Amino acid sequence: MQPLYPGALGVLQTELNSGGDVWDSVCAEQDPFVLSGLMWSWLEQLKEPVLSRRDVQALEEQPKDPSRVFNTLDKGPRQTLTCILHCAAQVMAPSVESAFLDRTIKAFTKMKAGELEEGRIVYKTMRRVLALVLKEMKAQREEEDAGAVAVCPSL
Repeated sequence: MQPLYPGALGVLQTELNSGGDVWDSVCAEQDPFVLSGLMWSWLEQLKEPVLSRRDVQALEEQPKDPSRVFNTLDKGPRQTLTCILHCAAQVMAPSVESAFLDRTIKAFTKMKAGELEEGRIVYKTMRRVLALVLKEMKAQREEEDAGAVAVCPSL
């Protein structure tokens, strides 16, 4: 299988796909573009969406409290989504927030905003929920000391 991306990301993808012992290389990688590329590639190549339509419907029914909105999700999807949003909140420029939310929704649900009525409903719900959580995480980041180290929150 050909790597989807050139350079270091392509090399890591090829090694991961071949079953080689590449985890030491992944752990040592410091380029955020390579690491985020691996994450997006993995999410986008999953056969089934991380979040089902039922998961999204449950999110729609949740309170508007950003700290509790993901409570209906299973542990794996909840922690994955929370960690990705938390990391993005630490480093993301406002100019790319919309594109980040679009890609996150597509990667987690396998749906786009313009696809059928169901896709539009899923997109609208996810956009509202993710923007709410991301806004809260950014506000928390702004309150932290400048010297604090960001890590994925424990759930």
